[in-house]
Amino acid sequence: MVADNQPEPRSRGFSPYRFSVESEGQRRVPQLLQRNQLHLVWHTKLSQPLLTPQVEPFTDRYLRQRLINTHGAYVHEIGGTENHVDLAVSVAPTILISELVGQLKGSSSHETNKQFGRKLLEWQNGYGVVSFGTKDLQWVVRYIRNQKEHHARGSVQERLERITQMEEATAEAAQREAP
Repeated sequence: MVADNQPEPRSRGFSPYRFSVESEGQRRVPQLLQRNQLHLVWHTKLSQPLLTPQVEPFTDRYLRQRLINTHGAYVHEIGGTENHVDLAVSVAPTILISELVGQLKGSSSHETNKQFGRKLLEWQNGYGVVSFGTKDLQWVVRYIRNQKEHHARGSVQERLERITQMEEATAEAAQREAP
């Protein structure tokens, strides 16, 4: 329970704490909870500005809920700009990252388009992933939370945006080649 007798928020993902304790007879044995901290990013189709002020909040809420309902996943932050989404997540080592991202991308575009009654959101092929240590979690969360400002000022972090820049170049080349 937290203050004012309010129940603590529930998450079906694993605990964000490092250790759990199991009893073994009379002795308590700590067990390390292994998790991978990830910064995920993917773009809209051809990096078009599809995440409008109407679409983005729905898509972000959907992604958050989908991650909460994914056993072994813990969402720390979701953000982005009109042409890409960034997520800071922790995942159990049993989760296949490519499968998780594929499910998030496919279901979020499907549900967003269904919600708005027409095809508004389509994701580009591929995604970027950068792993980071627990000590960098708050830095990554702040960076994602302030994505719009970072991109507006041009103060992006290359190590987190490298894949984004490569995808934008690929999208621009595809647009030039399109009939």
